[in-house]
Order: sequence, then structure tokens, then C-alpha cells
Amino acid sequence: MNIQAFYDMFTVSGEYYANALADCELQKSPPCDECGRDSYIPIASPFGYSIEGLRLGDVMTLWYGYYLVSEKVRRLFEENNVTGVTFHTDVKCIDWHDRKRKKVDKPFPEYVYMTIDSRCGEVLLSNGKRLPRCKKCGMISNINALEVKTAFNIDCWDGSDIFAYDGSCVAMCTERVKNIAEKNKLKNFAFRRVRSTSKFKNEKS
Repeated sequence: MNIQAFYDMFTVSGEYYANALADCELQKSPPCDECGRDSYIPIASPFGYSIEGLRLGDVMTLWYGYYLVSEKVRRLFEENNVTGVTFHTDVKCIDWHDRKRKKVDKPFPEYVYMTIDSRCGEVLLSNGKRLPRCKKCGMISNINALEVKTAFNIDCWDGSDIFAYDGSCVAMCTERVKNIAEKNKLKNFAFRRVRSTSKFKNEKS
């Protein structure tokens, strides 16, 4: 029986490849009066962005979970009917400089803003148990989900090629997307196997 493979989809390196910064402030929600944590409100287009670095990849992270991708990525994903994302073309490069803040004397590169639309339920521990969350705001508490082995409940997955946990916009994908990226040598894409489970545990963590 063939087992579906899933992957975290992220960038290779913010030091090796160029970075991008949106020309708008990331807004935060008010701190929760129970746990004291706040969360970022998703970036919405239109916006301008600046690029730092000379080596351009096919994907750049604006902020953790927010991505600019090249027109090559958009074309490949659309031609292959990759589902779960929306491309926003109303963004514009307004500045390009190297890491020493020297302006790059070249035409500005064009990227589009890719947002993750599909969700796969909440992040779980790899044994299927829930991660501890604040009872009031729902934010994960006392544990960094990125530093432990996690999984998602495949019964909550809608079948999209690219998706994220509830309350997150950090991309995960199917093996089909990974194969498209590798076959077409998309730059700055990296993949790490992620576990899925249908053994959801209701007991408290």
C-alpha cells in the first residue's frame, strides 16, 4: 500500500539567499490577559517590499509563514494545478540593496505574494496528543511546536497540495509539490518530512 508523504516547506537559508521585507508594519493582536501572549495579524496586500542580498531564490520569506515567490513558481504551480494557495500580484519591489546596504544597479525583480488558504486541523504531538494551549486565546503554551516532533490529523486534511495548521500560515505540502520543486530546480525551497496521523487523542496533554 502506498503511503502518502507530507513535508514542511520552508526556505534553505536567509543568509545564503536574499531576504525580503514588506513595507508595512506587522500588527499584533492585544496580549491575552490569561497567558500574556499576542499574535501577528496576517499581512494583506497590496504592499511594497524591499530586497536585501544579491542571490535571488524562487521563494523568499517576508516573515515566518509569509512568502514571496517568483513568477516561475506561480507558472509551475498553476500549470500543475497545485491547490491550497492564492497568488497576489498587487505587490511591488521598491528597493534592492546588498547586505552592506549598497543599492543594486539592476532592474527590480518581480515576485508575487503567496498565501496559504487550506488548513489541516491543529498541530499535534507525534503520538496524536494535543499540544497544551491557553484555555482563553488558544495559543500554544509552554512548548515550542517547531522543536518537538509534531503531526497533523489526516482526517482534517482537505486534500490540498499546500496547507497549514489551524492558526498558522507556515506551509506544508504533499510529495507532488516537492517533486515539482525538485524537478524544476526551484531555488531556496527546502523540505522536511512531517508525520500525519489518524489516531487523534482527546485526552489532555
